[in-house]
Amino acid sequence: MNPTTQLEQYQSQTPDPQTSQKSCEAHEDLLGCPYGRRYIRRVNDDGEIVYDEVPLALEDLLHPEADDELVAVLGHSKDCGRLSTGLDRLIPPNKTFVVLEDVNVDLGLPGVKPIRPDVGVFEVAAIPDGLRDMGTFDMNQHAAVPVLFIEVTSGSTRPNDLGPKFRMYEQAKVQQFILVDRVHPSGTPQLAGFEYRGEGFVELQPDPQGRFWLSAFDLWIGLEAGVAVLYDANGLVPDSEGLAKQVETERIRADSAEERMRELEAELARIRSQ
Repeated sequence: MNPTTQLEQYQSQTPDPQTSQKSCEAHEDLLGCPYGRRYIRRVNDDGEIVYDEVPLALEDLLHPEADDELVAVLGHSKDCGRLSTGLDRLIPPNKTFVVLEDVNVDLGLPGVKPIRPDVGVFEVAAIPDGLRDMGTFDMNQHAAVPVLFIEVTSGSTRPNDLGPKFRMYEQAKVQQFILVDRVHPSGTPQLAGFEYRGEGFVELQPDPQGRFWLSAFDLWIGLEAGVAVLYDANGLVPDSEGLAKQVETERIRADSAEERMRELEAELARIRSQ
């Protein structure tokens, strides 16, 4: 029997929504639920409209409602913001792309409620009116082609990203799917890339630097000091947050830590030799 490929592992993963719901219900304080919260409108016994705060379960993260408040993870949010901003700024001049970050998307799959990709890129004939105010982007309504989806994992969302979302993106024939796995079991962030060919996703192989080619943009995506970044023909693409400086700072810190480790090892060797 051939060993299970990473692609097959992702296609087979399914989270347990019941377990996730129980973990949220176990919190006496609803604000303690790690996934976020939803406000349910109702009329109380006095005829007043009130809103009950309800904790979200993992299943709710898969199909969030437009007004759900999801718990933000700093590294996850920065990666998503950096990538969506960079892609939006670098749309090829001959393309009409819509770049969405953390917006509900109706994939047009029968019986499937809208989902929320971290970053979604769609090719359209024309930019839809009122795009900034849309609660849900309907692919069928706008005749949109899903060009590129990116998911950045966090501890709470990884089961959805690697399981149901992966399969839904495959069913929706997303042309390219990039997974930025910030909480990889190895302890080190990892990248994975997939392309829709024929009847399903095909796992892509990175270049020698561990980067993946984003064909729709003529860009590379890779990791620098655990940070998801974009590269063009001139190298690292800087962004409004001064990413190039941030990455260089992280490199300096890593080099300093490595140098300090060598010094400690040398001191330990000296002590042992005495």
